[in-house]
Formats: sequence, structure tokens, C-alpha cells
Amino acid sequence: MVINEFLSETSNFIALKVHGRRYGNVMIAKKINKVWTEIASIQDSPDCELVKRYEIPKEIIGACYQDDKLIINDKF
Repeated sequence: MVINEFLSETSNFIALKVHGRRYGNVMIAKKINKVWTEIASIQDSPDCELVKRYEIPKEIIGACYQDDKLIINDKF
């Protein structure tokens, strides 16, 4: 896996564009106990439950899916 690009970052979250040999995705990591921990590896917007559980800010994830509907981050 190769990190191609830093997409966004806050003090406790980071979104990275990563590519394997034949695929690409976005990795979301959160700083937990001063250690960066991967919490999601996605190719599309994540489930809103994940965003709520980890309190991912809108600067990192702008939208999520709830019941197969895309919800903009300001509304959940």
C-alpha cells in the first residue's frame, strides 16, 4: 500500500488517499492515546454510524450513508 496524497487533517483525524497494486481507497485514522489508529478504509462515503461513533468532523468526512441515503455532514 502506498500513500499518494494527504486529503485532509485535523489535530485528531487524518484522511489519506492510498493505493494498492490494483485498487485505491481513502483511509481515515484517528489519534487514540497519542497513536494514529485506522478506523476506516473506504471507497465511498462511510456509514453514518461510523461517523457518529468516532465523532469524525466534517473537515474529514463531508457526507455519510444512513439507510442507503447520502446525508451531508451538517445534518447528522
